[in-house]
Amino acid sequence: MLVSVCIPVFNGEKFLRRCLDSVAAQTFTDFEIIVVDDCSCGRDENGFDCRKICKVFTKQTKIKVNYVRHGKNLGCIESRRTAVLASRGKYIFCLDCDDSIKPDALEVLARKALECDFDIVQGGTEVYFVNPDSEKSRDSLAEQKNLENVRRKANLLLEEPVFGSKIFNAAIIDHSINLFVWGRLIKKSLFLQAFEKIPNVFCVFGEDYLISFFVSYFAKSYAGIRTPLYVYSVDTGISSSVRIETIERWEKICSVSSVFSVIFDEINNGELFLDQNQSQAVHRQCNTYVLNCFRYLKYFVAEPVKKQAFSLMCEYWGKGLFFVSLVKTILFHFLFLILQKVMQA
Repeated sequence: MLVSVCIPVFNGEKFLRRCLDSVAAQTFTDFEIIVVDDCSCGRDENGFDCRKICKVFTKQTKIKVNYVRHGKNLGCIESRRTAVLASRGKYIFCLDCDDSIKPDALEVLARKALECDFDIVQGGTEVYFVNPDSEKSRDSLAEQKNLENVRRKANLLLEEPVFGSKIFNAAIIDHSINLFVWGRLIKKSLFLQAFEKIPNVFCVFGEDYLISFFVSYFAKSYAGIRTPLYVYSVDTGISSSVRIETIERWEKICSVSSVFSVIFDEINNGELFLDQNQSQAVHRQCNTYVLNCFRYLKYFVAEPVKKQAFSLMCEYWGKGLFFVSLVKTILFHFLFLILQKVMQA
């Protein structure tokens, strides 16, 4: 088995069959499909849950799906861990259930991977709106800007082969390779190395950054292909609807702090060795996420829960993070201004 296509599902059932059909249409056949149902409670237009969708797909296409269900919602990182551990392929291809792939995607990527036994082979990405509401607002400047920004990030890749530590630097420092997990073949052995460093953790934002951080750290060879092979829908995830009216939803956003807790714990324990430029790049990325939390708090959290949300944010970002980005001058002043507005509310 060369490729294991790993699909985590959490309330994305209405897109799952389209996703599976895109895998069934592949010109490449040496693959398996693993669907991890992360205690999802969604249904498709026929009222089918995740398990039923997989069963109907297998019956109609004769392509077996290795279906695994979590007893409780563990998040995308743990769903991917489950899929990788259940896989038999030399390479892992992560595919989000609300996305799809071009018919020749696996063939093109596999051909490139086998040329020089590359650890990672990344393909290009098409980005589009899928929700009708987004379609209606597609002409708005904000929507167009968001779409172009995602398209730019999704297609950050290098076509020339990259080797050794240059892969990590290209991803973490130069941003010439994006840090998404999907849309590329990655050797299973690399995933296993990464997951050895990542404890059981729940987070909704930044999960790709955490996995890709360790994957790129351990990778020895990389190649990119500019041809669009992955089809990414930009408006179907948790971040596509920004109004936050419950603490439960806000806590998911704050959970991104876990990403940097894991990384800096590894550094403190002497398990990871970063040079000054690499370390500064990680700190900058952390600061970006902190600022995003502030932005969400200020503009998108409903007033009735804003005070509680502020306390929860401080708890998450202050817990065990030696770098404590909040003490940086610019962030301190930003925090002070927000605190004033929160207390006046």
